[in-house]
Amino acid sequence: MKQYVLFQENVIHIENQDRFLSNEKTPVFWSHQLVERHAAAIYTRGIYLKFLTELVNSTAFKVIEIEKDKVYDLEKHIRYEKPEFTREMFRVHVDLSTGSFKCFCGKFERDGIVCCHILRLFTQFDITHIPDKLIVDRWTISFREKELDKCKKEMVLLTGEDQSHNAVRYSILMSKVGEACLDIS
Repeated sequence: MKQYVLFQENVIHIENQDRFLSNEKTPVFWSHQLVERHAAAIYTRGIYLKFLTELVNSTAFKVIEIEKDKVYDLEKHIRYEKPEFTREMFRVHVDLSTGSFKCFCGKFERDGIVCCHILRLFTQFDITHIPDKLIVDRWTISFREKELDKCKKEMVLLTGEDQSHNAVRYSILMSKVGEACLDIS
């Protein structure tokens, strides 16, 4: 049990550090693509850096149209360091009307991060924002704040007007003060 508590404290520390960096540091952009700026605005810094790796790797692929606006093969035409997959060809199914992309590599389903193959198609189709279907709330900057607010509101409903209610109100107030200070700086 003691190891679990230490592990949990370490995870919380890492999340707090990532949250601070996400709110306080402006990322250095690698490209002039608007999708990169969108990712920087919504993702935590740690996830943004993983996204950035995928964006860089996307430039190593050429697009082969199999069925217009529906099926594409992406063929690696430039080798790069530490590729995640050894395959040279990946098939992506696309539905532009719904913003749906499904890649054979399965990275999004496994890790919750858009793969380099789909990002290459974003460039092909001039997509400037990550579709909502491809954003995992857990990886966003706003997720933790939403969860904290939800917990605070649940506590207020459970406890009523006693001392813990005052503590929760104080916590909400301090959260708002922190947001105001962040906006000022």
